[in-house]
Amino acid sequence: MSIDCFRLEDKFVWDFWYARRGDEYHAFYLQYPREGDPEFIHYRQSVGHAVSKDLLHWEERPTALRPLPGTWNDMGIATGSVVFKDGAWYMLFTGNSNRDGGGIGLARSDDLTNWTKVGEAPVFSRPALYIAKWKGKDVQASPLADPYVYPEPIDGFYHMVINAQEADAPQGSRGCQLMLRSRNLTDWEAHKIVAYPRQFERMETSQIWYRDGLWYMYFGGVTGDGKIENWIYASELFDGPYEVRPWSHISLPGDCYFYIAKVVEDANGDDVFLANKAIESLLGGYKIVYGDDGSIALEEVNRA
Repeated sequence: MSIDCFRLEDKFVWDFWYARRGDEYHAFYLQYPREGDPEFIHYRQSVGHAVSKDLLHWEERPTALRPLPGTWNDMGIATGSVVFKDGAWYMLFTGNSNRDGGGIGLARSDDLTNWTKVGEAPVFSRPALYIAKWKGKDVQASPLADPYVYPEPIDGFYHMVINAQEADAPQGSRGCQLMLRSRNLTDWEAHKIVAYPRQFERMETSQIWYRDGLWYMYFGGVTGDGKIENWIYASELFDGPYEVRPWSHISLPGDCYFYIAKVVEDANGDDVFLANKAIESLLGGYKIVYGDDGSIALEEVNRA
């Protein structure tokens, strides 16, 4: 039975992402007042913050990041990710704007609590167009939102995967995952298209992690007719191609509804699947059980 482990009476919460400092886990998430105008829930949201030591019990902290009037990010903030670099924490986030298309912004913190936006512009704006290869062929891809930055540099680069669309593909099948790379978190260049199944309009809020010789990519898939699903693809290489496996379509034990999740390693070294129940709450974690063939199954975490 799925149990809420974080729910706020005064706010909707959704699209969580995480950072770990010592024995504390920090959750960041999108939030919007329950008393607010529902028309603006996906346009005026801010970034909330909560802390836990066991991934089951969470304490709300002050709001981490808000849109700022008169700047490039004067509307809501959407999903991002956090990395540690050179003694400080950095958050890449999706910023929306009344003036233009917005873009991907960068914020900095020394303590994971107090955040300051870096610079007076996004690190890259929307709309933007990158040319990157998918299985040896050039693809023109436009990044939309949801930057996930792998927490450790590889060959001197930080790598971002982001919800993107092929510019010339038919609507309903143009969703792909574009990988960009950067040495400094502010200047990003195209690396590759790492997933492109041609069955989604959008591949949202992705994450990449490694376990026992295989790389995994979670994402929320939105089909052309608006159906939303949860998927985990796999690859033998960090930069793909990530493709479907027989076990890739993910559901929770008991078929509890959820959309969007992240994987966090707990204090025992086990991977925990943290899912959110629409915009209502964060569900209690599920342990990932890996099969000998690399397959994934989910088990409820013992809450005793």
